Amino acid sequence: MGASLSPMMTHYVEVKEQNSRGLLFYRVGDFYELFFDDARRAAELLDLTCTSRQNHGGEPIPMAGVPHHALQTYVDRCLAQGVSAVICDQLEDAALAKGMVKRGVTRIETPGTVVQEDQPDQVFLAAIAPPERAKDRWGLALLDLGCADFRCSDFGSLEETLEEVRRFDAKELIFPEDLEFQASAFQGALVPLDRGWFRRKGSAEQIQDFLSVHDLAAFGLSDRPDRVAAAAAASRYARSTRSGEFNHIHVLKSYERSDRLHLDGATLRNLEVFFTLSGQRDGGLLKTLDRCATPGGKRALAESLRAPLLNPIEIEARLDRCEVLLRDHGLRSAVRDHLRRVGDLERIASRLALGGGNPRQLRVLANGLNSLPELA
Repeated sequence: MGASLSPMMTHYVEVKEQNSRGLLFYRVGDFYELFFDDARRAAELLDLTCTSRQNHGGEPIPMAGVPHHALQTYVDRCLAQGVSAVICDQLEDAALAKGMVKRGVTRIETPGTVVQEDQPDQVFLAAIAPPERAKDRWGLALLDLGCADFRCSDFGSLEETLEEVRRFDAKELIFPEDLEFQASAFQGALVPLDRGWFRRKGSAEQIQDFLSVHDLAAFGLSDRPDRVAAAAAASRYARSTRSGEFNHIHVLKSYERSDRLHLDGATLRNLEVFFTLSGQRDGGLLKTLDRCATPGGKRALAESLRAPLLNPIEIEARLDRCEVLLRDHGLRSAVRDHLRRVGDLERIASRLALGGGNPRQLRVLANGLNSLPELA
């Protein structure tokens, strides 16, 4: 195919063949261009004008593009529609390049691995590891890169596992390509992968490397191969979307559904915990109760509503803390004032750790860290 194409277009085709799961945004000068089927699809999804360039096989090559400074806006629009975006950047100064400018994929944004500073809700990638033997259980891992929230569990059936995925409103689900289930029951992006991604063998070593630890005993996962297999698949997939290390994630939480009150997806919907029956946030329980001063506080409140406490000791301890703040108006006001200056430390720290961020976010991070001693 590439024989009759220009060197740049030949490289584009090679990159696309290696990254077929999303739209490929290919940097050319001041624009990110899309070609062939990606151009047609982007024109429909993103309201772009589809033009054409050199002929290939007697037919013009469809082309669409976006200005480089507006890239993230269009990437966000892709993600909102459940479509991944592959970013191929110029890796050298075009003015200094000898021959064709060197280009390479610098990141892949997927619905379940996106890290946005202004995203108030948690964004989970879910991974399901099916049983390999009769005694195995269904492993499930949930990873939110933006909040460094990595957790895992296991279940007795595929139905229970999928219900947990829906309960956390995961935006993307990876699973073995030969696993059969009703796809319409899941509203996020579906990514079938080779079954080898979910093998128990070698999964513990993968997770130890991802978390930079020597063993998993401290996480209670020494004898939990089902959970570890799912977590290994999630970590491997996350690594495939970005270069560099994930130094901001150090903990893998192993949880049991019995630790908290289990509210399934249907119950959360019917009780209008997060959204009304018409799909609006306004009027939902979370929006009604939310007086949080920070995005992190809102996420903690959402977690408490999704899975209420069951342990009487924990419930009493939380009520005691609430009573202290309720009785002391001055303390409550001071705490809120300091919290308003903290910002979204979780997401900003994650963006910086993953090679993103900007000077403004560094300033917000500095102000937030300076406020912490007053809250201690």
